[in-house]
Amino acid sequence: MWSELFPAVLASCAVIFVPGYLMGRALGLSRSWSVCMAPLPSFGLIALAGILYGTLGVAAQPLTLLLPLSLLLAVLALLGRSFRLPDLPRIGWGMIALYLAMGLVATTFMFVRMLPSANAVMTGRDLAHHINSIRAFVSTQSFSSLRMGPYLLSQDLSVDPYALPGFYPAGWHAAVTLVVQMGVTEISVAINAVNVTISSFVWPLGTLVFLAWSFRGKRRPLAAGALATVSFMAFPWYFMKFGPIYPNLAGFSLVFPCVVAFMLLVEPAWKRPARLRALALFLVGGVALALTQPNAIFVAAVILVPYVAARIVSSGGVLRVLLHELPSGLVAALWVVACGLVWLALNRAPFMSDVVGFGLWGYRISPWEALVNVATLAYQAFFVPDLGQPLLALLVLLGLVWTLRNRRLRWMSVSYVAAAGIVFGNATMGGLAKQLLSGFWYSDPPRVAAVAALCAVPLAALGMDWVVTGVSRALGVRVGDGSHLTASALTSGTLAALAILVFYPGVRIPTFTFSAFPSSGRIETQVEQTRLQVQEAYSQYGFYTTRERAFARNCQKLIEAEGEADALVINNPFDGSAYAYGDAGMRVYFRELSEGIGADGGVEATVRARLDHVADDPEVRAAVNQLGARYVIRFEHLKEDKAYSMLWNYDHDLWKGIDSVNEGTPGFELVMRQGDMALYRISAT
Repeated sequence: MWSELFPAVLASCAVIFVPGYLMGRALGLSRSWSVCMAPLPSFGLIALAGILYGTLGVAAQPLTLLLPLSLLLAVLALLGRSFRLPDLPRIGWGMIALYLAMGLVATTFMFVRMLPSANAVMTGRDLAHHINSIRAFVSTQSFSSLRMGPYLLSQDLSVDPYALPGFYPAGWHAAVTLVVQMGVTEISVAINAVNVTISSFVWPLGTLVFLAWSFRGKRRPLAAGALATVSFMAFPWYFMKFGPIYPNLAGFSLVFPCVVAFMLLVEPAWKRPARLRALALFLVGGVALALTQPNAIFVAAVILVPYVAARIVSSGGVLRVLLHELPSGLVAALWVVACGLVWLALNRAPFMSDVVGFGLWGYRISPWEALVNVATLAYQAFFVPDLGQPLLALLVLLGLVWTLRNRRLRWMSVSYVAAAGIVFGNATMGGLAKQLLSGFWYSDPPRVAAVAALCAVPLAALGMDWVVTGVSRALGVRVGDGSHLTASALTSGTLAALAILVFYPGVRIPTFTFSAFPSSGRIETQVEQTRLQVQEAYSQYGFYTTRERAFARNCQKLIEAEGEADALVINNPFDGSAYAYGDAGMRVYFRELSEGIGADGGVEATVRARLDHVADDPEVRAAVNQLGARYVIRFEHLKEDKAYSMLWNYDHDLWKGIDSVNEGTPGFELVMRQGDMALYRISAT
């Protein structure tokens, strides 16, 4: 597996870090800061370039897009090397190495070791859209967010049953596409490699730069942050197996560096040249969030609104409005009210209605249960089996108390309380109240939980630092920010003990007195559950099995051998064949798990409901000829996946024409069979 995944991860690092690093240098960031901030401008620039190239009709690939962009930024970096942004806290290379090591070890433990192979996929409704759209991007050499979808080739556009493509934030998809174009043979390997890069490097380094700026480079809490960054199961680890919501994984990982870019922009001591460069970084960062996953912008708002309010209050000045002078406290209050009105306006905007009104989850529990869940970091309990992380919750509480005693960082506790309030409201409220609080994240418990986890990371780091201080005082050792050997050893030892206590309960602990699940015979903490769920999602899925993957690939080879590589294959996507285009390159007709397309008539509805009558119904035969369809593929009988519901809104009557095709159906010729799976040639056209 490593022989496939390792080169793909290297390619992912080149895509995600090189352009952004060069832009950071061009804007005057130090080398270490440029490394930490690099993914933010990289995602923004690649997504923008994808739109530009798509509009101009220019092929987008590493040699035509990534290389010229990097060369241009390298020239700008050389021209601007005499300028340096002032007053940036120092980020040492040792600290960068610590965060990278923690990220890589945690990703290996939580994700890579759970994969059965480098090309394992986690089936889910969203994956059909993601993997098929990436295949279309690779085939057309175009990855514009303005023209996103699984039907981009000219022959596909002419038969597209979903009225796609359209706008969809494609920043993450563009990165995966470039990795595939750099020589990674399978899209599924590239997807896993990009996600490994994000969780191992992008997320930890983005958190490092945020903590370095917030803590002003103090070493102890900064070192503790390396552990805090990877300790929360709600993010990024649960995102590796839920959904799959990979664009959200990327977007949330970019929140902290984008927040830092805004903080640099509003730094009062900076002169105009520095502020303009910070503005450029923030604008590209904003584009990165908007074109990777727009709801990440609202996570940044949860962090920044209290920060700006705190900066206004700490300024102690007054604001002149006409003939009146407003004290800083009142100005801060007006700022919060204005942000609330903007939040309300966007929440009620018509273009957001499908997002904020999304009501699939039906998730609601009692206020007491929700309060206990938030207190123990079991943010999404009763949505998924979840016992929380009580030790980490205690560290967050210590950090919360610490910030309440420290005026400069008090805004962090306000951000976390706001995020926890969103989690609480999402679990206990319904209707309009739920939409207003959590609608920007689809009122989805895992996504909302991740908002709270992000805001809790700095508090956990401060809590860990407080524990180190307490242990040192108990042992009579003075722990400062210096490099005293005894103090450093004590700090490292205490953080190592905390790491064991946070992660060790992930190992199965035999018990005779208590069990999270009556039949398990062991205590399962959230760490263990998350790892097991990752393993199940990538190896025990029942919706697109390894047998079906192999059958799809064998069928595609046979179709290509018959000289019909581009032949259209009619399918029922709900039997797992929705993934066959992205995964196997088979040009299946239905590539999305949307059950209602064509229900009101048209070629799509005719094919789905009456395909088995192609030999005796001229209308069906005309529809098949209009599409140019040559084959029909049938996977195993439709079945419900215990872990991931796919058939919750499936209507058999809409697909009975495809489902009824068998070896005895007139107008079809069996080409290949394996168990319940079969490939038929349409012979009646």
